[in-house]
Amino acid sequence: MIGFAGMTHLGWVQAAVAAERGHKVVSLEQNPDEFAKCELVFITLDVPTDPDGTGHFEGVETLTREVLEMTTG
Repeated sequence: MIGFAGMTHLGWVQAAVAAERGHKVVSLEQNPDEFAKCELVFITLDVPTDPDGTGHFEGVETLTREVLEMTTG
Protein backbone atom coordinates (compact mmCIF):
# COMPACT_ATOMS: atom_id res chain seq x y z
CA MET A 1 0.00 0.00 0.00
CA ILE A 2 1.29 3.47 -0.94
CA GLY A 3 0.43 6.50 1.16
CA PHE A 4 0.24 10.11 0.09
CA ALA A 5 0.36 12.96 2.58
CA GLY A 6 -0.49 16.44 1.41
CA MET A 7 -3.29 16.01 -1.09
CA THR A 8 -2.66 19.03 -3.27
CA HIS A 9 -2.24 18.95 -7.05
CA LEU A 10 0.95 16.91 -6.83
CA GLY A 11 -0.56 14.36 -4.44
CA TRP A 12 -3.73 13.80 -6.45
CA VAL A 13 -1.81 13.27 -9.68
CA GLN A 14 0.74 10.89 -8.16
CA ALA A 15 -1.95 8.93 -6.30
CA ALA A 16 -4.01 8.59 -9.48
CA VAL A 17 -1.01 7.29 -11.43
CA ALA A 18 -0.13 4.78 -8.70
CA ALA A 19 -3.74 3.57 -8.56
CA GLU A 20 -3.86 3.27 -12.35
CA ARG A 21 -0.75 1.06 -12.12
CA GLY A 22 -2.63 -1.27 -9.77
CA HIS A 23 -1.32 -0.14 -6.40
CA LYS A 24 -3.62 0.33 -3.44
CA VAL A 25 -3.30 3.97 -2.42
CA VAL A 26 -4.47 5.87 0.64
CA SER A 27 -4.12 9.44 1.77
CA LEU A 28 -3.42 10.73 5.23
CA GLU A 29 -6.27 13.20 4.90
CA GLN A 30 -8.88 10.62 3.90
CA ASN A 31 -7.90 7.54 5.86
CA PRO A 32 -5.35 8.07 8.65
CA ASP A 33 -5.95 4.61 10.17
CA GLU A 34 -4.96 2.81 6.96
CA PHE A 35 -2.21 5.33 6.27
CA ALA A 36 -0.20 4.15 9.27
CA LYS A 37 0.08 0.70 7.60
CA CYS A 38 1.67 1.95 4.36
CA GLU A 39 4.87 0.38 3.09
CA LEU A 40 5.81 3.52 1.16
CA VAL A 41 4.81 7.13 1.82
CA PHE A 42 5.16 10.18 -0.39
CA ILE A 43 5.04 13.69 1.02
CA THR A 44 3.19 15.55 -1.71
CA LEU A 45 2.33 18.90 -0.18
CA ASP A 46 2.82 21.81 -2.56
CA VAL A 47 5.46 24.33 -1.47
CA PRO A 48 4.29 27.94 -1.39
CA THR A 49 6.70 30.41 -2.99
CA ASP A 50 7.21 34.15 -2.91
CA PRO A 51 7.03 36.18 -6.12
CA ASP A 52 10.83 36.01 -6.22
CA GLY A 53 10.72 32.20 -6.18
CA THR A 54 11.75 31.62 -2.57
CA GLY A 55 10.13 28.45 -1.26
CA HIS A 56 8.64 28.13 2.20
CA PHE A 57 9.10 24.55 3.41
CA GLU A 58 7.70 24.85 6.94
CA GLY A 59 4.49 22.99 6.01
CA VAL A 60 6.45 20.16 4.39
CA GLU A 61 8.71 19.86 7.42
CA THR A 62 5.74 19.76 9.80
CA LEU A 63 3.92 17.19 7.69
CA THR A 64 7.06 15.04 7.42
CA ARG A 65 7.46 14.97 11.21
CA GLU A 66 3.78 14.06 11.59
CA VAL A 67 4.09 11.21 9.09
CA LEU A 68 7.26 9.89 10.74
CA GLU A 69 5.59 9.82 14.14
CA MET A 70 2.57 8.05 12.71
CA THR A 71 4.43 5.42 10.69
CA THR A 72 7.37 4.62 12.96
CA GLY A 73 5.39 4.42 16.18
